[in-house]
Amino acid sequence: AKLSYAAWLAGCIDGLAAASDVEINLMTCEFVVRSRKLKILEDDFTARSDFAECFGAEASREVQCAEIQTSEMRKLRRCVGLRCDVALWAAPPPISKSERASLMASTSGAAGLLSSSWVSAALKRDGSGASWGRVLQEDAGTAVVSGRIDSRECRGLVLREPLSVQVFARCVHGRREGWTSVFASDAEVSLDDGLPISDDVDGDDDEEDEDPSAPPVVAEAGELDRRSGFAGLTGPSLVVTRSTPEGVERLAPSYALRGLLPAALLASHRFWYRAKTGAAESVVLEGAARQNGPSITVSIDANGAATVKRGDLRLVDLRAGKPGSPTAALACRLIKLDSLAHVLAWADGSGTITRIE
Repeated sequence: AKLSYAAWLAGCIDGLAAASDVEINLMTCEFVVRSRKLKILEDDFTARSDFAECFGAEASREVQCAEIQTSEMRKLRRCVGLRCDVALWAAPPPISKSERASLMASTSGAAGLLSSSWVSAALKRDGSGASWGRVLQEDAGTAVVSGRIDSRECRGLVLREPLSVQVFARCVHGRREGWTSVFASDAEVSLDDGLPISDDVDGDDDEEDEDPSAPPVVAEAGELDRRSGFAGLTGPSLVVTRSTPEGVERLAPSYALRGLLPAALLASHRFWYRAKTGAAESVVLEGAARQNGPSITVSIDANGAATVKRGDLRLVDLRAGKPGSPTAALACRLIKLDSLAHVLAWADGSGTITRIE
């Protein structure tokens, strides 16, 4: 027997509700997600600039959502029409006295732990106020040093040519930790250009709340200093997730990649990543062009080192060239044109640089 239109429609709606947790009341025309009525997404979410950066300024006006969870540490909402969930995490708990003592002990005695004279000479030029400890990694042209800044763990990337140090502090996204650039003694060789990124500072669009001192944060001549105001160390953080055929992906905020990737890539691409499994040794980010352009893939290992690929090309870290090498000589010439934050050198499979942007 043929189904009536009402029976057919009811069957379609029941199937949709079973697949998407959505229920529709035909009598009241109400939509319900997981038995929760829809409401306007709170300003705590939409007022954050990284929300607008992901979905657009217009999308942040009135977004319908369902309240999935509200707890002391997290507010989780499912947005209708945006195909994403958004979670607002409370500020991370302050470091305990025992953790602070352990951190101070691990970075004490810096003078006896620095092995190379050029590393010590570079750290003497550091104006960040960080206390330095052990050399974690060292080669002919670069070294990574552990330390602390304002009672927080930090890392120092020391360059031999030109002699300089770049400071990265621990940042938090949800409950995941990473590194973000906070200081560079030589801004020309930093991958962070000091300019505000779209998801740097939280706030709404009211003119009276705008910060007139936002662009670029440069302290002494040639230095770059974000210590007084950078996202990720304190305050709530917004985590945006989406479902794909490959699994659940999270948006990587630009502040968590600052200094690890050139500022030019952060401005041109939006990065998503999947949760790292126990067997994986690195986090893989897929970068989609914000407008038109090819996508890129970024692999970040446990030490924060990033490998960037675009098709068959690999991005060359111009800071890592050994003194006297062709790569180091090329970097010295390119710095005269622009800072390394806005210079992209791509190499083919043989390691030969074939394209500079």
